[in-house]
Amino acid sequence: MKVKRTETGFLAVLDAGDELIYSLKRIAVSERIGMASIQGIGAVREAVLGYLDLDQRQYLTRQFGSASMELVSLLGNMARLEGEPIVHCHVVLGDREMRTFGGHLFEATASVTVEIFVRVFEGEVSRQFAPNFGANLLTI
Repeated sequence: MKVKRTETGFLAVLDAGDELIYSLKRIAVSERIGMASIQGIGAVREAVLGYLDLDQRQYLTRQFGSASMELVSLLGNMARLEGEPIVHCHVVLGDREMRTFGGHLFEATASVTVEIFVRVFEGEVSRQFAPNFGANLLTI
């Protein structure tokens, strides 16, 4: 992963084999980021996406294999959960037939490259587990 400072935050360029969520958490730790927005594109493999099932109060997940998929869109944010950085991203992935799949991103590995802009804001926001939904919600 290569990281370049910008006037509003950072540009992170992930290399093939870099794990996306782990890489973003590394940036949050090293740069002491407490609040940021994220947007990106690229290509990934071995992605795990989730859908929050409100009836079950848990995420239903789907794993995608080793075939490279287009990271059509990545949107998300960085906050803190119990003092540690947490990355919350939603993505749209496209396969070779140009079908798309979307949801909460649990993990993905760059297959070619992933280009992510991290826009940093002053201050810090936290997430707290909401048992009635089964998710970590922002507290502001």
